[in-house]
Amino acid sequence: WGRKIAVVIDTNPQLELGENYEQRMSLIADDVMNLEVLSEELLLRLDILILELCRARGISPEQVYEIVVSGSTGMLHLFLKGAAGLMEQNVSGQSPHFSAKHFDFKSSPHARVNALPVIYAYAGADITAGILATQLHRSSETMLLFDFGTDIKAVLHHKGRIIATSLPGFGVFDGVVITCCMLPETGAIEHVHIDTAVHLKIIGESLP
Repeated sequence: WGRKIAVVIDTNPQLELGENYEQRMSLIADDVMNLEVLSEELLLRLDILILELCRARGISPEQVYEIVVSGSTGMLHLFLKGAAGLMEQNVSGQSPHFSAKHFDFKSSPHARVNALPVIYAYAGADITAGILATQLHRSSETMLLFDFGTDIKAVLHHKGRIIATSLPGFGVFDGVVITCCMLPETGAIEHVHIDTAVHLKIIGESLP
């Protein structure tokens, strides 16, 4: 396992075109060219994030040779523009990988882009990433992982067996249309501690 050396955070630029996945799919149903628009919006933002990450560590973006992408099944399909046959991964056990040139990445054109495998339609690669990040599958104890978003996902590990399930339709946990606070992006206050003074923990190591 590697170690975390830099973090940058941003919101999904597709929010300006559709607040949720269903709205974005409706746009594509109306005009298939909207798939290109949605994909391009995301790729441009990812290019900026790669540049910011490399700048934070004094690394040339051209030295990035491996990129791993994760997300819900639908969002991953939008990113890959439906090209990967994601649902077949359950049978093959293989994660699709592509050249960065396939996505027209300007920052790291020589990188290989790897997509984490999905579990099934409502438990995508974001849940795969959660399992890997928590090392749930290696635990000697019974563990339960929850993911709250558009869908509520739960993963149970017990005696070497992993079971995943989901309950769709709970967009209230998305935080997309909140009006009295903000999304968990750079500048958001993550934690407040008060003693003789007020101490703030800010996402993205920036001013609040």
